[in-house]
Amino acid sequence: MDVRELLERLHGEEVFAIPKTELEPLSAELGCERTVDTGLAGHIHVLHSAASWAVIELPPCSTDVAVRPLADEEAVELFIADRLALYEKMWDGCGCRPDYWGPWRGAADTCGREEVK
Repeated sequence: MDVRELLERLHGEEVFAIPKTELEPLSAELGCERTVDTGLAGHIHVLHSAASWAVIELPPCSTDVAVRPLADEEAVELFIADRLALYEKMWDGCGCRPDYWGPWRGAADTCGREEVK
């Protein structure tokens, strides 16, 4: 995949995969806005071009990375806050797991399961 193809895919709303081997060259060409250390599951990479935002996650035991297009910088910040909250719950033993490939539900359900009472 080249940068042009990546930018075209970023205009969609679906999460898509690219091989891990392509991450570094594409990030270098496109420009990685920043990385966020999750403390538990590696880094979340934030990509930004003139008209597109995306986060990239590295699912464990996968040869691909998950590229998630997002609407704007605010959506990126909300997504990162949700992911960090989920990893905090994981660290505390919640049993939840991130869904790297499914739709992002937003802050309403950070771990995809109801709280046990």
